[in-house]
Order: sequence, then structure tokens, then C-alpha cells
Amino acid sequence: MSDRKKTFDISLNIDELRKQKKHFVEGKKATYLDLKVIEMENKQYNDFVVVVKVSKDDYDKGVKGDIVGYGKDWSRRNDAKQASMDAQSTPATVDPIDGDDLPF
Repeated sequence: MSDRKKTFDISLNIDELRKQKKHFVEGKKATYLDLKVIEMENKQYNDFVVVVKVSKDDYDKGVKGDIVGYGKDWSRRNDAKQASMDAQSTPATVDPIDGDDLPF
């Protein structure tokens, strides 16, 4: 079993984050913006989407958080790449030659 921790690369759109000021929360030590990472169904380019987390009341009303970024799960991509390489390096199965069907 691997001791490596799963890592994700997240790219956030800072311009979009600045627009989310109404969702900023004042904490004791800093100002926060709660985000939610959601796994995408179509993972052709990215594995996750990062959205601003909205309150339960707003969510129940159909309000969805604005998209502020995307993420990639490199371990998943490396596993897929390794599986592809393994499939390419596996020799094709060849039927054994039977001497009965030789023309000589």
C-alpha cells in the first residue's frame, strides 16, 4: 500500500472570488469564503469544480454557488496513464501453431 497522500491541484479565479464579497464571513482571526469542491461527471479536462458555498436556505430555494475554479486529481490521471501503458505493453495473445494444418 502506498504511503503517498492524495493531492489535488486547484485553480481559483481571483477576479471571480473578488465578486463574492457578499459571501465573505468574518471570523475571529480572519475573513473567510466558504467553498465547496464537487466531483464532475465529465472528467475530460478537470475532475472537480470549486463553487462558493451557499446557505442551506438559499440552496433549498435553488440558488447555486458561483463557479470560482477547477481541480485535478493527479493520482487518478496517473493511474489511468499507467493502465494505458500496461495495456500497450501487454503482448497480444497468439494462437499456438498446430502442425496438422500446415501445407507441407
